Amino acid sequence: MIGKLFATGTFSLLYAFTGELFPTLLRSQSYGVCSVVSRVSAVLVPFLLYLGVLYHPIIPYSMMGAIVVGAAVGMFFLPETKSQPMPDTMEDAKLQNRFISKVKC
Repeated sequence: MIGKLFATGTFSLLYAFTGELFPTLLRSQSYGVCSVVSRVSAVLVPFLLYLGVLYHPIIPYSMMGAIVVGAAVGMFFLPETKSQPMPDTMEDAKLQNRFISKVKC
């Protein structure tokens, strides 16, 4: 049940966060693309779990962990949207990306 809670929560956050990243002209298309990607990944998960049955039980866990780490690293490159106006045009979205702080290791 906790896993279902987190899966539903992340799907809800997808809609809340996607609306802030894209300009008004592309917002509905971006919702559609994010929804399609999430549904396709939900269809592929049973096949990923079947790889653990066929070959080695650690394969699904390592692949899911790699995807999560990749998503976490990708979040560092998203623009900051707190206290920022939502972009209305593509020019506004490009200006929003100018203020991304560079990740320092």
